[in-house]
Amino acid sequence: MITRRLRDIAKQHDQLFEYCHLIETFYNPIIFLSVLSSAVNTCCCLYAMEAQVAAGNKNEISKSAFYLIVLALQIMIYCGYAETLTQSSMRVFQACTWAKWTDWNKRNKIILFIIMMRAQKEYEYTVYGMIVVNLNRLTLIANGSISYFMLLRNFG
Repeated sequence: MITRRLRDIAKQHDQLFEYCHLIETFYNPIIFLSVLSSAVNTCCCLYAMEAQVAAGNKNEISKSAFYLIVLALQIMIYCGYAETLTQSSMRVFQACTWAKWTDWNKRNKIILFIIMMRAQKEYEYTVYGMIVVNLNRLTLIANGSISYFMLLRNFG
C-alpha cells in the first residue's frame, strides 16, 4: 500500500515539473516583455509624475499614481506566483522528512529516499533561463526603475 502511494507521489512530482517546464516555455516571451515594458513604463511614469508635481496638476498626479500601482501589481502577480511555485516544490521534500518512515520496510525507505533526493532540487521559474522570477526580482526591478528615473531626472 505504501509502496504504491510513494510511486504515485513520485509520478505526480515528475508530472508537476513537466507542467512547470511547459508553462515556463510557453510564457517566457510574455513574461519577459511584460516585465521589461513594466520597468520602462514605471521609469517613464515617474518622470512624467515629477513634471506633474512641479506643475501642481493634482488630477494627473492621481492618474499617474494609480498607473504606477497597476504596473507594480502586474509584476507582483508574476513574481508572486513564481515564488509560490518554488515554495510548493520544496514542500514535497519537507513532507518526506516529516514522514514516519522508521517503521517502513527497506524498499519503501529507498523509494522515500529517492523522492527526497529528487525533491531537494528547488524549482525556479526563469525567463529564458537568464532571469529568475521571484519576489527578490520584484525588488530588483523596482530598484532598477527608480535608478533609471534618477538618471533621467539628472539629464532632464
